[in-house]
Amino acid sequence: MNLQYGSEWDEETGITDVLFQYGHDREDFISFDLKTMTLVAPKHYPTQRCITFLKKYLQNGKSTLQRIVSPPVSILQKTPSSSVVTCHATGFYPRGVMVMWTRGEQDIYEDVKYGETLPNHVGTFQMRSRLTVDPKEWDNNNT
Repeated sequence: MNLQYGSEWDEETGITDVLFQYGHDREDFISFDLKTMTLVAPKHYPTQRCITFLKKYLQNGKSTLQRIVSPPVSILQKTPSSSVVTCHATGFYPRGVMVMWTRGEQDIYEDVKYGETLPNHVGTFQMRSRLTVDPKEWDNNNT
């Protein structure tokens, strides 16, 4: 990467301009416009070169970006008399998995707590959901 900086002065108008410009591989990369206090990319970079790089990176990462891994699920209960049941889903990809509790054919929304989705060290995700059940329902086998 190279940096160019300097000043320009128009003798006729008396206007001065300061230049801060960065380049890479002998091409302009970005400059700083002191008048507007903004970074400016050359026209060809966002419309051509950036798109070329983006397509290349998407093609190289296609197998990772488009993979889908279903989660193995475990149901845990600390003791047989515990009123809390935990569902642990792990090893899934992509991140957006929804854990739903059902009773028969009906979805359960009350007494459900969702943990945050956390990353695993192998590039997959995990989450937990807890359902609190009235102990009377356990006794009546209505769950």
